[in-house]
Amino acid sequence: MCDSYTPACEPIPTNKRCAAAKIFSNPEVEKEVPWYEIEQEYTFLQKDVHWPLGWPQGGILKAHVKHV
Repeated sequence: MCDSYTPACEPIPTNKRCAAAKIFSNPEVEKEVPWYEIEQEYTFLQKDVHWPLGWPQGGILKAHVKHV
């Protein structure tokens, strides 16, 4: 879930976190015990080159499986 906004501070159409906050803050929903999980993803960058850690510098990773 991305929490992204336009320069006018409006949530972009793919900002699902904004819609979820409205739903989960509803008093009827707050009484429930929902089964869900929110996961954050992070990218670690190499300190000196600001490139994703573990990626070949200036390139992309090779595919781990063949796509048919």
